[in-house]
Amino acid sequence: MNKGSVVLYIDRASVVFAALVVGVNNLNPEVLDVAYFDPKTDALKTEFGVPHMSDDSKKETNPALPQYSLNCWKRLSEEHLALPVDHPANDHPFEQKKQDDSGRLIAKPRPEFDKHVAEHNAEPDVTEQLDAAGDPPVVEEQKPPATDGD
Repeated sequence: MNKGSVVLYIDRASVVFAALVVGVNNLNPEVLDVAYFDPKTDALKTEFGVPHMSDDSKKETNPALPQYSLNCWKRLSEEHLALPVDHPANDHPFEQKKQDDSGRLIAKPRPEFDKHVAEHNAEPDVTEQLDAAGDPPVVEEQKPPATDGD
């Protein structure tokens, strides 16, 4: 990636911005400094040391959860999984948890997030994978070399 290139920056709230590359790390060219305009605050913002979404530091450490890309950059042609609206990261930090009559906490319904987790943990259909792979190559049986009848 070169200085002056346009990339997409994904902020901490999973909002995507078109960003200008203003600096490239010489030791790791996948770590960039980017500048973008935030229409919410009507200000130009600069983020330093932003890794690419494929960087190991951006990987989900829990294999049971889907991979969301936050505070990273991506190329214009790359796809990413955005945070669902009902993701726990979008909860208010001081929101009072709801309780039932016995005082037990009531789990907040998260249909979209639960759908992402279920899709991530779904077992692959083996028959579909085999059909997509096609027929295995035919291997001819090899005969031992003929020997002179000693």
